[in-house]
Amino acid sequence: MKNRKELILKEIVDGYIETGDPISSKMILEEYDLDYSSATVRNDMHELEDEGYLKKPYTSGGRVPTVEGYRYFVSWLLELSELSGEEQRAIVEAYDFEQQNTERLLRNTATLLANITGYAGFVLGPDLEERRVKYFTLTQLDRTHLMAILVTDIGLVENRVIESDREITRGELEQLNPMLSQRLEGIKLKKLKEMQNVDLNEEGWYDKLTRDSFLLIRNFLRERSERRLYLEGPLNIIGDGLKEKQDPEKLKKVFDYLNEENLEEITESCRENENQITAIVGLKDDSELLPYSMIIKRLANCSSTLGITGPINMDYSKSFSTVQYIGSRLDSLLTAGKKN
Repeated sequence: MKNRKELILKEIVDGYIETGDPISSKMILEEYDLDYSSATVRNDMHELEDEGYLKKPYTSGGRVPTVEGYRYFVSWLLELSELSGEEQRAIVEAYDFEQQNTERLLRNTATLLANITGYAGFVLGPDLEERRVKYFTLTQLDRTHLMAILVTDIGLVENRVIESDREITRGELEQLNPMLSQRLEGIKLKKLKEMQNVDLNEEGWYDKLTRDSFLLIRNFLRERSERRLYLEGPLNIIGDGLKEKQDPEKLKKVFDYLNEENLEEITESCRENENQITAIVGLKDDSELLPYSMIIKRLANCSSTLGITGPINMDYSKSFSTVQYIGSRLDSLLTAGKKN
């Protein structure tokens, strides 16, 4: 596509995203101050329509982008807009910590994405089963309740209150925690889960205190190592000022699309684009193309994915900037956790 037609397509996409109204050649010349004749602009718009990048929604008036038009625009959009200083400060302050509970960390990230972009923000949590134990300890809360704290090799923290079927004394814990540290450091959580059928009279588990500790750990891992999807602001998918234009059935299909299985498949497909932005313009349902887009960043450290979903006429430049900035902050945090 020639540079002039690219510029005209960009102005039409920008104008339609901003106003929601079809863009005419007159509007392009008056509003965007392009140094072309009206005949040239009209001719280029006709060609863009013939090539499938624009369409005319009415018998007269301007044009609006097609899905292919959005896709071309997104692939051509190389320069990302800057986030405001206030937005950057909000992100930095949200990540102003060394370690925090995994669930809270990832949910807060999804909330940040939703709040700053105005679309739906999501984070597909890391595959914790592939993570290794860096630190594990049990702290006594009362006679039968313990706080289990697990730190993984990428610095993520899991904690949970677990109940013992018998009273565990402080003296037992003083013996137990060093033993746990020695036995568990460096082991993958997946391996610990696979040991659930181990004969506890073998492989050094014969000691009653060790055996009891293993049973507690197995109870801890039963619910905490599953991969989870954190989705915030799903109603933002409707988009400001677009509520009347949304098809409820298509919205439902988008909500159904945002599940762990689909996002895990997308995460794997983005493996070669690790730590880069991927844009899916027009979500593909089994039977149709949905007028919604997804901006994705795959994190390098833990096979996790974050991103946003919104109407196909979303603000792509702002969306790219937000996903890139938040993803980089989170990735840096995880890298720091892994090195410590």
